[in-house]
Amino acid sequence: MRYELTIEATAKKHLQSFLEYAQFEPAAARFVEVLVKRVHILRDFPKLGRLGDKIDGVQYRFLLIQKWRAIYVVDDEMRSISIRIFLHPSQLFDISVYLE
Repeated sequence: MRYELTIEATAKKHLQSFLEYAQFEPAAARFVEVLVKRVHILRDFPKLGRLGDKIDGVQYRFLLIQKWRAIYVVDDEMRSISIRIFLHPSQLFDISVYLE
């Protein structure tokens, strides 16, 4: 049975910032589409990504997609995955900086 996947507002905001920075270049828009499609593999393989930091009792995982990091949380009880952040390789990897 597949897990439900949600892309949180913070992650969407990071992608929107990237698109604004790239001035809506067609290649950037296509890349964002690829990035979003690729995280959907987590619905079938939720623990595919590597273990990351544990912050405030929450275990984070990250999936590398063409050098970008999709930071997410798996809830096995609810069978859900929450994508919290998409990070560009040039951004800090201390995820606590990006959590709201």
